[in-house]
Amino acid sequence: MYKLFDRLQNAGFFGVDVDLEISLFEYNFLMRPTDIKGEYQVIFAFSNQDFPLGVMFDYGYISTKDIKEFLEESWFDAPGFLSFVGMSKTSWLKLPIQHKFQDLISYYAIEEFGFSCYYPISIFSLARTYKTK
Repeated sequence: MYKLFDRLQNAGFFGVDVDLEISLFEYNFLMRPTDIKGEYQVIFAFSNQDFPLGVMFDYGYISTKDIKEFLEESWFDAPGFLSFVGMSKTSWLKLPIQHKFQDLISYYAIEEFGFSCYYPISIFSLARTYKTK
């Protein structure tokens, strides 16, 4: 299992915690920058007892622009959210991307931000994806 997290770190993934295993299994995601400035690929975990081992993973993308725009959406309760995080909008927008994403998915479900487990993969498939040759 630890080789997987070494592979993910070598592939540029990071999380809320410096320990990628904690970030993936306790905070439910890891992310890394893509070739597009301000865009990040996200690996996220979904718990479901129907899945082998009770958890599966999928991929998605989010950008710093998306995050800023969420605060302006009519469905998004910006005052409630900012009260939840205990920060002003200006201060919150200065946080590192992984902390902003964690705050968003803590207040709303990850599905609210366009992520869903349409094509779930197992931890074993995830490990094979980043296997070094």
